[in-house]
Amino acid sequence: MPLFVRAGLRYNRWLETEGREPLDFPADVLTDLKTTGDQLSVFEVADAISAERIAIAVAAGRQDPDDTSYAVFDRVAAETLGIAVSEDNPGGTCDAGVNALHRDLRVGTARRLLDFAGLLATGEIIPLLKEQVANLLRDGFESGRLDHTRNKRLCDKVKAQIPKH
Repeated sequence: MPLFVRAGLRYNRWLETEGREPLDFPADVLTDLKTTGDQLSVFEVADAISAERIAIAVAAGRQDPDDTSYAVFDRVAAETLGIAVSEDNPGGTCDAGVNALHRDLRVGTARRLLDFAGLLATGEIIPLLKEQVANLLRDGFESGRLDHTRNKRLCDKVKAQIPKH
């Protein structure tokens, strides 16, 4: 059962979905599901690349280390909603391994996007706090998993904020 990750979610928004139907979700939840060309960017979890690593690769594209969260969901559950999955579409994160696992979900309609939001809300939204994000970013930059040349500004900020072990 292939699992996918949607990263870059704002945890506090998703807390407000509990016990609600998707049509009654706070509208701001949908800003975490920004589509381009009616498609939504996700990543497939692999044996060697965890959901957390994917979330940090996405966080490495931001200006500052900050709270973030991510959701893990089953590919079949998305396809059951009528959402098709693209196969070959490399991602644009600072982590080449994660980029190879990028997929686009062809959502197509607002109804399917709301149904997808419902799918995420019924699963677990995993929060990563700012300090944890900064530590994981630092580890990623220092290990070479994250290419610091793709976001040197963030890399420098992470180095300045976090004392060495």
